Amino acid sequence: MKWEQRHFFNLGATVYDHRVSTVHWTDPEFHESYDAICGFDIGLLTGIDHFVHDGQNYQFTLTHFDVKTANILRISGAQAAQIPDIPTGDIII
Repeated sequence: MKWEQRHFFNLGATVYDHRVSTVHWTDPEFHESYDAICGFDIGLLTGIDHFVHDGQNYQFTLTHFDVKTANILRISGAQAAQIPDIPTGDIII
């Protein structure tokens, strides 16, 4: 019987005004954390539960929070959230 390695890809994200996302994940093998800023709503990927890359199967989990910056200002009276300036569709890691 051939042993098949299991891969898990788990992301946590905050989505600002459905246009910019900050994404966080930790490499399970090396325990290193990463952050990415995406010029799109990463929440659009919530319907994906698995994918194949280089012939390997990956389970995919995305936990995200949608933030409307106008509501934060209205409720808290605080300054505007610092949303990174990133072109639509770009990703910075």
